[in-house]
Amino acid sequence: MAQKNYQTAKTLLAEVTERLEVTNKTLSKVTLQLQEAVTENDSLIAETKSLREQLLPPPAPTVKGTISGDAVRTIYAKLFSKQASKIFISDRKFDITTIAEIRRFVKWSVIDEIKYVAEKFDCDDFAMALAGQFSMYPEWSAYPVTFMWASFIIGGHAFNTVIAWPSEEDRTPTAYFIEPQTDAPMNPALIKSLNLTVLPMSKAKD
Repeated sequence: MAQKNYQTAKTLLAEVTERLEVTNKTLSKVTLQLQEAVTENDSLIAETKSLREQLLPPPAPTVKGTISGDAVRTIYAKLFSKQASKIFISDRKFDITTIAEIRRFVKWSVIDEIKYVAEKFDCDDFAMALAGQFSMYPEWSAYPVTFMWASFIIGGHAFNTVIAWPSEEDRTPTAYFIEPQTDAPMNPALIKSLNLTVLPMSKAKD
């Protein structure tokens, strides 16, 4: 009798051990699948964040002030005194921030990555597209960023300009110029020597 009970217990133990091994294997498989799901979820979260950063503009500047339309016009009129009549400032006031903040937006923009196509998407299209991006977002639309045309020795060219502070410490409103095809700053001394064709400015909030 004792021998029979021993064999029965041994058989049951073997069955339990086998089931436990199957359970452990299943648990390991489920754990691996769970880890893979977590990894995939983290990857999707990171991808979603990246896409959101690409689609949404950078946070609005926290350092800012205001500048009148007359002051903006005066700055450009000093640079282009002989063509001051080509400057059109249609708003009474603008927001103003540092040039570093403006460049932060320009760096986020992918306008410079668009392929240049003569007569279809060339200099004026790049300049208007970058200026247009600023105007698309309320938190950026009030800054005095626009496009302009001027005559170089080799012909006319369109690019962007903005009135901004040199830094948070130096709040002297200054004209800056940007080449939208590369995001590179343009030399103000060179710009001053050009013949201005037109410089329209109209983006401010009332």
